[in-house]
Amino acid sequence: RDILVTSVNETYERELGMLACPVRLVWGERDSAAPVAIARAALPMIADGSLDVVPEAGHDVHLSHAGRVRAAIDGLLM
Repeated sequence: RDILVTSVNETYERELGMLACPVRLVWGERDSAAPVAIARAALPMIADGSLDVVPEAGHDVHLSHAGRVRAAIDGLLM
């Protein structure tokens, strides 16, 4: 229970604000474990951030839309 309470109450505002590199969030539109509202709230805290919301995708967007995630990574590296 202690671990669950700790993990549910974790926040990363300070860490997000410290990011000095480009960040691309690829998020499933239908993510029920971490709703896209979380990504939208985090985005203004990231100096060089963008959000790619994948329609119809759930929490495991990296598995269901691996090409989309790969394209985001490639876009950062080019």
